[in-house]
Amino acid sequence: MARIGFAALVVAALLLLAFAWRSDDLPPPPGAWSQAADVGEPEPAEPVPVPVTDTRATPPRDGTWWLRSLTQPEREPLLAEPDDARAAALRGRLTVRQRPWLHPAGIEVRLTRSWLDTVLPVETGPGGAPARDEPRATTDAEGTFVLRFLPGAGELFFLIDHGGEWMDFQCVRNLPGRGAVLDVGDVYLDDRGGITGVLVDLQNRPIANATLRAVDDPLLGPGLDDLRAERTRGLEHFRVPGSLRGGPLPDWVVRRDSFLPFPTAITDAQGRFHLRGLRPGSHDVFCQHSYGYASRPQVLTAALQDTDVGTVRLVFGQAVDLTFVDDSNQPWIGAQVAFLNEKLAFGTAFATTDAHGMIHAMVPDARAVSLVFGYPDGGPWLDLGPQEDRSVVHVPRAQPLAVRLVDLQGRALANGSVRFYVTSDMFRPVDRLLPGHMQPRETQPGLHVGSCPCEVVVVASVPGHAPGLMRSPATKRQCTLTMLPLQQMTVRTRDPHGTAIARAAVRIRVYDNPEIRFAGAQWSALANDCVLVGLTDDEGKLEVPVWPTFFSLQATHPDWAPCAGPRLLPVPGELRELVMRKAANVFGRLTIEQRAAPAGFRVRARQKPPPGHELHDSGWLDEQVAVTKDGGSFGFRGLVPGIWELSPELPPTPSPDGAREPPQDFLPQQFLLDEEQELYCLLEAERAPMATPQIVGVVHQNGVPLPGAVIRLRPVEPGQARPRERRERSRSRRRTEAPPPTDEPSPWAHRLTTDLFGDFRFSNLYPGADYELRVDVPVQDRLQFVERRIVRTERSVDVGPRPLDIVLQCGSMHVLCLQDGRTFGNRMLRLRQIGENGEEGARFELLTSARGELFVESLPLGTWTVEPVHGGSCEPATFVVGSGANAATVQVTL
Repeated sequence: MARIGFAALVVAALLLLAFAWRSDDLPPPPGAWSQAADVGEPEPAEPVPVPVTDTRATPPRDGTWWLRSLTQPEREPLLAEPDDARAAALRGRLTVRQRPWLHPAGIEVRLTRSWLDTVLPVETGPGGAPARDEPRATTDAEGTFVLRFLPGAGELFFLIDHGGEWMDFQCVRNLPGRGAVLDVGDVYLDDRGGITGVLVDLQNRPIANATLRAVDDPLLGPGLDDLRAERTRGLEHFRVPGSLRGGPLPDWVVRRDSFLPFPTAITDAQGRFHLRGLRPGSHDVFCQHSYGYASRPQVLTAALQDTDVGTVRLVFGQAVDLTFVDDSNQPWIGAQVAFLNEKLAFGTAFATTDAHGMIHAMVPDARAVSLVFGYPDGGPWLDLGPQEDRSVVHVPRAQPLAVRLVDLQGRALANGSVRFYVTSDMFRPVDRLLPGHMQPRETQPGLHVGSCPCEVVVVASVPGHAPGLMRSPATKRQCTLTMLPLQQMTVRTRDPHGTAIARAAVRIRVYDNPEIRFAGAQWSALANDCVLVGLTDDEGKLEVPVWPTFFSLQATHPDWAPCAGPRLLPVPGELRELVMRKAANVFGRLTIEQRAAPAGFRVRARQKPPPGHELHDSGWLDEQVAVTKDGGSFGFRGLVPGIWELSPELPPTPSPDGAREPPQDFLPQQFLLDEEQELYCLLEAERAPMATPQIVGVVHQNGVPLPGAVIRLRPVEPGQARPRERRERSRSRRRTEAPPPTDEPSPWAHRLTTDLFGDFRFSNLYPGADYELRVDVPVQDRLQFVERRIVRTERSVDVGPRPLDIVLQCGSMHVLCLQDGRTFGNRMLRLRQIGENGEEGARFELLTSARGELFVESLPLGTWTVEPVHGGSCEPATFVVGSGANAATVQVTL
């Protein structure tokens, strides 16, 4: 009986193991997208990290384990335990800049590493939404706060009073080291303003329960207004939840959206809205409504003042009825359909087809959208192109794809697993697992059959063999994957003195071997290729599964800088050592033409081993991005010792293919860092060393050199007419082949600020080329356009440039605005200078006070027109600015 009982236990254990093995399907990698949740839901938890063993354990000889370990490098924790000796403290005090005696109390201050400066997540580094465990503190009666955290690499930001009247987002200027306490002094907040208005439909009926959001760019200084406008262009079509070409918005984007520091408001029954707590400056207002969209670009706000934008009309979308059928004219039931803006590459949330394959939706602009079709039960999603006024859309059913798994001798490999993935690259690379009903199933030993609706990445695993990967086009119906046997190598982590480093996390990246070309050897097909192997033991060792292709290794530890390993072709049984070193820091100041760069420039630091070095082609070279603060200062922390390259760059802007860098190419500078070194440097944003000035000049205002004027320069676009040419065409009315002038190209390639003597100079320009030069002066904490010229560089750099003398004869103006006998207060006015030929010479956009008054300085002399920005007209519509003080009273009609 004992033998029978023992045999029964063995059989039960084997059945249990078999069941566990068969159910061990490949889950999607942590970066995979999921259906977007409602933004109004409570803050969700962060993804649970992949558990790893903390002892030296030989990983199972199984490709399934390799795929389960696909992960992005986890972020270092910020929240410190009470007894953690490595923790640091950051002390500060909130102070209102305009009222330095006021220190807001009871305000939550949060420390985050997430870049929350734009609505669209154009930054490509790891981060995502702020974590739940990030340090928080509440200011006391004196406005002081103390944040206790674990210092690490990268930038940190203050997220202040989220959802409150003082909501702000600022880069932390200085950070303490481990175990230290740093007092950053006053963290300044500006007095806040607001925006009011009424939302109506085309029949002037109020619209209730619509959501409006005011968006600016809190990290950009006033000298980057054109980039601020570029980064918010087209946001009236952006929805959260919404869709992309590859499916619904990623869950991390939806979670991040709920943390953005941009005030929101909901219209009441009369359609009125009041956006509160806005930073002084320029804001774009966007309306979110299920039936249409509305926007008000570049609304000025001032401290302790509510800007009235008047009536905002909602542009209703077009009702669209579509029927989706398959190749047999049978309706698609439960399919997901979205309308994607072709220019911006994002669109509406997905609608589900009914029992007749039909959907009814409101499309903001039906002529500028393309259809995105998702197969039932979770995709994949196909871009079907423009709608083109069609009412019936044919989408074929997915065709079967047979995958055969064999070893090197061509023998079938049973008990394997095959999964299909679709790769997308919007916002950041991500892989999406196809729904379960499309995944292959083993119909006979070594043969797996699934559904292939589009191009997929086939991922196969068999016990004892390396994973097999390949790309399969939608037209393919069968393929054979050859699997390689798994082998082992040992990785040891140590310091420069040879002492073992325990509990270091080891990760690998796998690359294709150009000498192995059979199907199944395309290991770089997946975008998510970072594999966590485990933690080293007390001897600093860890067994790593390998096979005959190229690998690169990385080791990370909280007390050491990240250590990159070389790209190598491993030898089974060999011992590879990764030497870890203490981190270094870099602090600097960015200048442009020897002048401090404005706040908001980016500086990118890249680890740059010289050619021929073993780390030159490693896949784990570190990279960080810092944002310049006032005075052009920036800082990097947690850099691995070695050669680093620092490159200035402008902030990226969103595009259909993800983040797009503005057309500016600054020369990088290289630095050599040693362990625990703090390097202080001056970084000059220049295009070439020892450059000869090609455009020089000086700006005078009323006979005095004007410091602080912003001078911007960009090449004249092909086909863009010069001002004199435009006047000649208008006079002769002759047809020419050149197209009419287009909107302002984006953004300005060169910019600087005049020095104390009003001087400016530009170098590294194309010889014999036309450039558009623009001059802006700061007025009431905002840049105002005063001068634009077309300048041609000399054809030879040996010929010195002719100095430009930009003379601004300016006066001041006092304008009183009335409407029906009442003051026209808290409204925006646009002032335009009219030249001799009727073209615009300068432009000011200003905000009247609560009493309807407008005091303007630095207005160039001449004839000006005045008009309300948000509708209406003025009488008189023109006035003349002479030298000295001027006054005018205008009557506004809405």
